[in-house]
Amino acid sequence: MIDTWRVRATAATGDARQAARLLAQAETEYERARAGDDNPDWVYWMCRPSHMAETGRAFLDLGEPATAETLLSDGLAALEPGAMRDKVLYLTWIATAQARRRDLDAAAHTATEALDVAAMGESGRCTSLLTGLAAELELHRAARQIGPVIERLAGTAS
Repeated sequence: MIDTWRVRATAATGDARQAARLLAQAETEYERARAGDDNPDWVYWMCRPSHMAETGRAFLDLGEPATAETLLSDGLAALEPGAMRDKVLYLTWIATAQARRRDLDAAAHTATEALDVAAMGESGRCTSLLTGLAAELELHRAARQIGPVIERLAGTAS
């Protein structure tokens, strides 16, 4: 987990090469630490570094939305079924990556899925991220598939 924070901090400096190196190092350490039966009982909840939201967000920060989308999608697939709040977070960041790649059909679909999941519960963080997604999508409001999503996102902020 600490390694993923290092990846994100490095991304904030704009050093994509170092961020990728740190992620590879974290993955290697994860694999090494998972081998054998000598792990403490509490380690079960630790997920693969490349599946953590921090790494996907780091590559969004670096302006590499395709890499971010891949990492976030893998992390989304690894979530526990009941992790609804986390699912909204991942979906929101994936939709952001898709919008930045200008895959507006995918961004609209993923944003709608995030809204559907968010409707099942209430989270201030999710509401805040969805509001940020609306601002991200605003750049593409003229696209036929984006306008309705922005309107629906606006409804979550009120």
